[in-house]
Amino acid sequence: MKPLDQLVLIVFVLELGAKLFAFGLRFLREPWNLFDFLVVGIALIPASGPLAVLRALLLLRVLRLIWTMPRLCFVVEAMLQAIPGIASIAGLMVLLVYVFAVMSTSLFGERFPDWFGSVGASMYTLFQIMTLKS
Repeated sequence: MKPLDQLVLIVFVLELGAKLFAFGLRFLREPWNLFDFLVVGIALIPASGPLAVLRALLLLRVLRLIWTMPRLCFVVEAMLQAIPGIASIAGLMVLLVYVFAVMSTSLFGERFPDWFGSVGASMYTLFQIMTLKS
């Protein structure tokens, strides 16, 4: 473990210890405290083998910053409220790409079978054309 990682982990452990001392059993009533306890507990497990990936969960503590800054919380709430509209737009775009993929398969499938030989290949080709990645 790197020295900076150890320092950050020590700070997190001290913070949890102080909270446990200050709040006692009320510490367990707050979901964020349980989350912190779980994440720091996982970080204390020696990083070897498949458990090494779990140490990355320590980065999730940064998400707590969202709820400590009111303006940032407002932005996140607005983004979460926009998700249904974004999903509708994404569904509409998939539908449009599918319609044009069917058309391009029937129009260009025989001449360019690598690109338009099937509907899936046509959708992939059209996506590449739309994003200018090919």
